[in-house]
Amino acid sequence: MSTSQAMNLLTNDEGLRFRSYFLRFVSPLYYLQEGNRRATVKANGTCFFMQGPSSFFGVTARHVISDAPKGDLPILVGNLKMDVRDRDISGSSGLDVFTFSISGNEIHKLGKTPFGYEDLAPADLGGFVMPCGFPGNLRSRLGPYETDFVATDYSGVITSVGDDTATIRFASDDELKRFNTKIGSNGNWFKPGGMSGGPVFRVKSEYGALTSKLVGVISQGHDFQTGRQMVFTQSSVISSSGRVAHARNKRF
Repeated sequence: MSTSQAMNLLTNDEGLRFRSYFLRFVSPLYYLQEGNRRATVKANGTCFFMQGPSSFFGVTARHVISDAPKGDLPILVGNLKMDVRDRDISGSSGLDVFTFSISGNEIHKLGKTPFGYEDLAPADLGGFVMPCGFPGNLRSRLGPYETDFVATDYSGVITSVGDDTATIRFASDDELKRFNTKIGSNGNWFKPGGMSGGPVFRVKSEYGALTSKLVGVISQGHDFQTGRQMVFTQSSVISSSGRVAHARNKRF
């Protein structure tokens, strides 16, 4: 399936339903500067959730946590205050993936659905993918402690695959703007900051229907000024317990 064919597929009625389906899985993770009258979001990333054989866990990019704003700011996942730094289960792999413990009840309160381990798939060279997350430049404040995050996604093709990471190449700026206009974003040129930690979906058309698998986590290494590229860490680095390790032995 070519990029243009995939774009056409994703902008029809089934494609729009499919995109809204993605919202079931992702949540903003953000740092809140609390004041006397209102709170200000200082920075945000994106996270999603997984279910292993015996526990649930959340997933985001490690740099979302390690590059936190200065000061001891509370962290919110969706509408829940949650210091994920105290829930770290990812280990010390050095990869740009951070996992944290979370209960099924907390995921339910967020109104989200966790991925199952059967939802993971390898990153295939030339495959069509959609990274999904919450760009910080589309963030707006609704009230003292209410923040509206606009979830969005790009679409592109995997142009390189390494042991642990892969690279996505996007269409031209004009094509992306036209595409985004079709899906209701008024042609805004989204900035990737804030999408870090979000899932990367592999999208395929099978027997006239769209299907998706989780192939990675949005990581550092964006080049939207000249190369229109995004780097992601492959989902194969995440174990069923939530521990993160180099994927020298692929599970797929």
